[in-house]
Amino acid sequence: MVGLPASFLVGCLADVMENRSLLFLIVILIGEGACLGTYFITTYRQLYWCRAMTGFSVGGALPLIYSVLGDYYEPRERGWVSGAISMGCGIGISIGQIVAGMLGPSFGWRVPFLVVSVPAMVCSLAVWLCIPEVERGAGEKQSLIREGLPRLGNDEGLDDKQAEVEMAETMGDKGSEDAKGT
Repeated sequence: MVGLPASFLVGCLADVMENRSLLFLIVILIGEGACLGTYFITTYRQLYWCRAMTGFSVGGALPLIYSVLGDYYEPRERGWVSGAISMGCGIGISIGQIVAGMLGPSFGWRVPFLVVSVPAMVCSLAVWLCIPEVERGAGEKQSLIREGLPRLGNDEGLDDKQAEVEMAETMGDKGSEDAKGT
């Protein structure tokens, strides 16, 4: 119910925010905080809002994941990376259901929310702290450099910045102003 507008909202924010990793951390902590909060709820209304915030997080995380992975990986690698992410989502859902099925009958329906949310919050914080923000378009640049520089004569002793400017000018890239540093 809230995943659809969250996907749109967070997707739009990902296009304009420089620090997408911080946005990702916030989105994940909202969802996992709500998942953790589910352990402590006492009313149906609280349950509703905790689950709605988790849905917001899931809906918001997906466009961010694909946006960042699009910058980390070259175009030719994105198909298998997207497939791996989709498969990981399915595996995660399955593991969550198994954990709930194993722990719920013995310890109550709340415990699986605690067991799943705490490690997810720790992992998301570790990812935010350890993985640097990727430059927008880095995958395309890497692909162009890999395929374009030998044709542009980078073996002639050009440094990377000069080769990037030459490649942008040769290919008529709109980002050539960025490559020139203007």
